[in-house]
Amino acid sequence: MGVGFFLMGLIRVKGVQPQPITLSLPSSFPALTVTVLGVIVILAGVFLLWAPEMVYPYLAAFAAIAVGVLILAGGLAALSRRSQA
Repeated sequence: MGVGFFLMGLIRVKGVQPQPITLSLPSSFPALTVTVLGVIVILAGVFLLWAPEMVYPYLAAFAAIAVGVLILAGGLAALSRRSQA
């Protein structure tokens, strides 16, 4: 058996009671995540431009950049709404 099974037995024998843990994320976390995702997609599109051996690299690159700009705009719009509220 594994170490986790062994530790579970020790915890039950000792009578350890779990403590509830509350985890709270800031309200701007989803908007920041979307913003970072938009930047990553834009960078992926720019890097596609540097790999011309791919089939239709420019079409794929411009599509990735456009999607990234849309995601970035959505994230920044959500951040601005959160900061005004």
